[in-house]
Formats: sequence, structure tokens, C-alpha cells
Amino acid sequence: MKCIRIALLCVLSMAMCGCSAKREAKDEPSVGLTYVSWATLEADKAAAMWLIKRFIDPEAIFRFVPKQTAITNGIPLDTPDARFRRYHAESCFQSILRHHGVTNASLVRIGKITFDIEVNFWDEKQFAESEPLRRQVIALAETHSNNLDTALQKSMTLFDGLYADFIKDTAGREAE
Repeated sequence: MKCIRIALLCVLSMAMCGCSAKREAKDEPSVGLTYVSWATLEADKAAAMWLIKRFIDPEAIFRFVPKQTAITNGIPLDTPDARFRRYHAESCFQSILRHHGVTNASLVRIGKITFDIEVNFWDEKQFAESEPLRRQVIALAETHSNNLDTALQKSMTLFDGLYADFIKDTAGREAE
């Protein structure tokens, strides 16, 4: 029941906040794209996959290939040559937000946390959620190292909960 409420909250907030993805007119189909990444899972990549699945392309398919494999089928994700990847000034998650013009405050907040984890790696963390989230995703990846698809699905639940908390927090501040 909780998962259903979180999913409904995600759909409703996307509709209310104008979070529909803005796509470039480059013959880019809107649903069912396959994203391919190297076979590792960490917070920024998991968050990026969650963002795509929940807000950009609900029919998205994710595949993992061995590290250093050239990606020839599908959209590269969080690899050095990918459009959606970490840059010196933004996380992979933030590169997707920017590309699709998503401005939802709760998603931007998650983007800041992924930046804090992924790009601000050596500095003191700016957000209380950063280190616990990083550890939770790593624990999922280690627990399910033989099946990253399972680790990804479990991390999706983590991000659903984080997003729901941020939506409630935003709604509470607006009510004050």
C-alpha cells in the first residue's frame, strides 16, 4: 500500500509541478528507450536511473555491461562518453535534469545530494542525506552484486521514499 501511495505521489507531483520531460526534436522517441551502463551501481547512477524511470521515460529499460565495454546498442548512461554522465560541475542526475528542463524543487534537491556524493567526493558533505544515501546504495549493490537489476529495483524504492519525504517537506513549508 505504501508503494502505491508513493507511486501516486510521484505521478501527481510530476503533473502538478510541470515536470514533464522536454525533449529535443531529434527524432528521439519518448518512451521505451534502452539505457546502458557499466556494471556498477552507486548513488548518482541509481538516482539517474530512478529519475529516468519515474519522470522521463516510464517504459525505460536499463542494461548493465562489463566495465570498459563499448556501448553500441542503447543510450550510454554514466560512462565517460555518455551525454548523461558526471561532469566537473554536475552529477549524472543533474545532467539529465538540465537536458530535459526539469525544475521540480524536490528533484533539484535530490540533484544537489547526488552532486554532493559524486562530485563533492572529498569535501565535507553539504547535506545530511548524502552519506547515508551513498552507503545505502553501496550496500544494495554489494548485497546483490550478482544481480544489479535487483539492486537497482531496491534503490528505486529508496529514491521513491526520499522524493516523497521532500514533497511532504515542500508542502509543509508552503502551508506555513
